[in-house]
Amino acid sequence: MTDDSDQPKDNGNAVLKDALAEAQVTVRDYDTKAQIVGVGYILAMGIIARIENLFVKTGDVDLLRIAIAWIVVMVPILLFGFVLYPSRKTAPKVAEDADERVQHVLYVRSSYHPTVSDLKRAARSASYIDELAFEVLSVSGLRDLKRQRFLRALFAAGASFVLLFASQAVRAIAQ
Repeated sequence: MTDDSDQPKDNGNAVLKDALAEAQVTVRDYDTKAQIVGVGYILAMGIIARIENLFVKTGDVDLLRIAIAWIVVMVPILLFGFVLYPSRKTAPKVAEDADERVQHVLYVRSSYHPTVSDLKRAARSASYIDELAFEVLSVSGLRDLKRQRFLRALFAAGASFVLLFASQAVRAIAQ
């Protein structure tokens, strides 16, 4: 096991910068994936609705079926939307021991630094490695939350496809 003092400081900074860049790219990728898959899901629902029109008789619709159809169709759309929703405010919080050392100069909030001189003072006293480590943990928490929500939406979409297929198959067999 090596002591932190054995490693050059620049190496730690570079590693954390790379980790932060990767986490930020992944967060944006989950947003893009959710948008693309969500639109694809909506288009697929349009195709399924056309197929459904071939089988459904006009007197075959009741309130329960409408409610189930809305749940099956709308829940995955909402779940894909929730992938986009998490922000830094809703992401899991970083352990509080870091907050005392971190000056918050990489992700600046006006509540922390209301004036230019406050921000300059914080930047002069900040430890670059502490700032990077805090940001990597913050963005990584957001990335993990988006990943979980994306997978949940994907599974819900898959389940709705299975339910819709089963519904159509049962109706086709019953006819």
